[in-house]
Amino acid sequence: MARHHPKRPKPPARDVAVIFRDTCLIGDGSLFSAGRALWTKALAGELRRPVLDHPGQGSGDFVPELEARLSNASADVKCLAAEMLWSLLRTQSALPAARKREVVTTVWGWAGEALEKGHPLLADAVLEGTGSAGLVRTSGQWQELGYLVQLVDTLKDIPTASRAALVRDPRVFGG
Repeated sequence: MARHHPKRPKPPARDVAVIFRDTCLIGDGSLFSAGRALWTKALAGELRRPVLDHPGQGSGDFVPELEARLSNASADVKCLAAEMLWSLLRTQSALPAARKREVVTTVWGWAGEALEKGHPLLADAVLEGTGSAGLVRTSGQWQELGYLVQLVDTLKDIPTASRAALVRDPRVFGG
């Protein structure tokens, strides 16, 4: 995960983190499609297979390899993958906001749906990044995505009230 960069100001990062936590980790909602349930145990389980059942880093560039792995996945799984990538990319300061937006809208588009590039969570201020991801950005993308898929799959086993208490505890999830 990205590390804090002390010379960069923190834009609405805390506000965005709360939206992400409440919508996705506590709830089963969607960041980009109001009223849609994407962050569910079932969809995380479906995403688990194409991401984790192929060990290693993949045979090529991450995005085309992900597209191939998700070719038979449901539209909702593809949208969940796009939202997970948003959550992983948004804090990385070395990757330009335009590239992050391109990756997220491209992956969302594999579901046959257009994602509005002007969505508030795709704004430059949200995507500008707050820290360095180091080598993970180029060499550990599969492991990072796999970790998030496993985290969500495991979290969704916990009853909602207990899950909310867990992810709101800064001693557990950082503050």
